[in-house]
Amino acid sequence: MMNVFIAMLLSGIAFSQEITPTKKMVKDVLFSDDLEFAEMETAIDRQLRLYDRPGNLRGTIRFGNDTYNKMVLRETLLELKGLAGEYKTCLTVAQKEFCDNELNQKLNTNFTTYIPVVKSSPKTRFTAYYSPDLRGSRIPTERFSRPIYAQPNGALARAFTRVQIDHEGKLAGRGLELFWVENSFFDLYLLHVQGGGRIILENSDGTTDLRYLSMTGANGKKCEFIGKHISRMGWLPKSEALQVSRQRDFLKENPDKVREAFRFCQNYIYFRESTEEPVGRSNIPLTSGRSVAVDYTLYPSTGLVTFVKVKQPDGNKISRFFLAQDTGSKIRGRARSDLYMGYGPEAERTAYSLNADGEQYFLVRRSR
Repeated sequence: MMNVFIAMLLSGIAFSQEITPTKKMVKDVLFSDDLEFAEMETAIDRQLRLYDRPGNLRGTIRFGNDTYNKMVLRETLLELKGLAGEYKTCLTVAQKEFCDNELNQKLNTNFTTYIPVVKSSPKTRFTAYYSPDLRGSRIPTERFSRPIYAQPNGALARAFTRVQIDHEGKLAGRGLELFWVENSFFDLYLLHVQGGGRIILENSDGTTDLRYLSMTGANGKKCEFIGKHISRMGWLPKSEALQVSRQRDFLKENPDKVREAFRFCQNYIYFRESTEEPVGRSNIPLTSGRSVAVDYTLYPSTGLVTFVKVKQPDGNKISRFFLAQDTGSKIRGRARSDLYMGYGPEAERTAYSLNADGEQYFLVRRSR
């Protein structure tokens, strides 16, 4: 997920030409959206809120050897939104096969398709991420005892390690607590790794509220994923130590080892709350199954339309449209993408299992 400091740098992108490391496809692509465009309009509308602000689409962008005014990015989204609406209407009156064929023909006619230019392989490496679910309260209780912190001011934000904050209470009592949760320190660690989450708040009158958490900053310290330390200590075989489910079970069964497990993950993430999903680049709320993180140094503009085909470890295939609306410190390269899967057990399973090569295409609306 996006580092807040990266966002500050991105806001200063010049209004010159942006060059994407892509080349034009010379043949048609077989497009098929496995979600039948569910949530696609949501992702597009969230992106258009940024595009519709004055000055956000200045300059030009180049795909392959073709140069476009950046307004084409907005036009591309509107065209795709229109086709998504037509497709869903078609499904109400015709067979899916007919609607799929009609959609595929229009996509290849109305858009020019590009692929990343890479030397080693024509494939893109895909991983996935998600937003963990937590349960909490605005006041501390015996049940809700572990705090989630807002970012401190100044040097205090970088002063302490994860162990000092979680186990020694170095930030306690400073008015920085957003919520207190019942979840474990391991669950909080996963929240930090993913960079955002969803929290169900229990109120004193028995009602609940839903809030979202988005990363605002970090203490800037290094972090070794705890699976490596668990393996190095010999607590679990390496093959098991790298599995999130086994890490969770091990720490639950061995609470005396929790503090030691996090000794080499000193990094700590701070959050803010909102009523919309966790945000990616340019503060755009992410959309489950529709937002993707790419290398911002190579693809600076958010909202690029990309079509993905990749097979999951269980044999199921992901075949759908995404919008490039996020980035990440480990998402680097011309053909490297991290798919945002949203919430729940299925999203978590995909996030911790997907690591495969697949096909990636960028679409740009043809001139009329």
